Amino acid sequence: MAITLGLLAAILWGVADFLARFSARGLGPWRSTFYGQIPGCLIFSVCLIFIPAFRHPALAAPHAYWGLALLAAAINTVSNYAMVRGLIVGALSLVVPVVASYGAVSTVLAVLTGEHLALPAAIGIALTVLGIAVTAMRRGARTTDPHHRGAGIGWAVLAAFGYGTALWLQGRFVMPHMGPVAPLWIGSLSSILLAITVATVRRHNLMPPPARLMPYTFGYGTLTGFAFLCLALGLATGQVAIVAVLSSLCSTITAILGFALLKERLTARQWSGILLILVGVGLINVR
Repeated sequence: MAITLGLLAAILWGVADFLARFSARGLGPWRSTFYGQIPGCLIFSVCLIFIPAFRHPALAAPHAYWGLALLAAAINTVSNYAMVRGLIVGALSLVVPVVASYGAVSTVLAVLTGEHLALPAAIGIALTVLGIAVTAMRRGARTTDPHHRGAGIGWAVLAAFGYGTALWLQGRFVMPHMGPVAPLWIGSLSSILLAITVATVRRHNLMPPPARLMPYTFGYGTLTGFAFLCLALGLATGQVAIVAVLSSLCSTITAILGFALLKERLTARQWSGILLILVGVGLINVR
């Protein structure tokens, strides 16, 4: 069951990130984030309402863990925005693998707070950092093409740091006390409310997506919601390493979709960087 859930999460996330690029470029980052979070929020709400095993731990958890869940949700929201911004200006096959390096951040934070770091994880961190540096390298002759000059790398790195920090907070402190679904619900609801607040203050447009973009926006939102749910249920089996490694394949799936369907072209150096990142992500999750 853990293998099935891990693979399913990877497939759902991989396709979702592919669809998110079209939604983001058509709607902008905040509008896309707002409507993209709605399906997941509905999915998590249904789980909490109709499945007591998901609801009871959250209701019994001390208020401090609700506060940490809100903090992780805020960080995740900023990370979502950064990833969407990266997808708008950069290539899918470049941005998504860099975002997937969030595992390095989570691992470092875990070690700093007392968790033992195995040798494969240490090697994975080194490869991931090297991969990010290689993919961000630029050549003057290629800087006119955003898909060959590392466009979106900064946003992708910011998203990776944010996702890694939020995952560490949730995995180390929140989910053991609140269960797997409640933190997901808090995160999606917080993203929706923050998007509304920012749109109101900055007078951004939050009109519903046009018909041509609805399949992309609500498609990626729905797939992302189910991916998070599969990941949470997979982790609940206790086989954390297996689920984490398999779910990390999402970046490979998205990169392949971008290369095959969008004809995105990267330099050999950038492909080498992506390979280093993917290998590093796999090693980080080895226990």
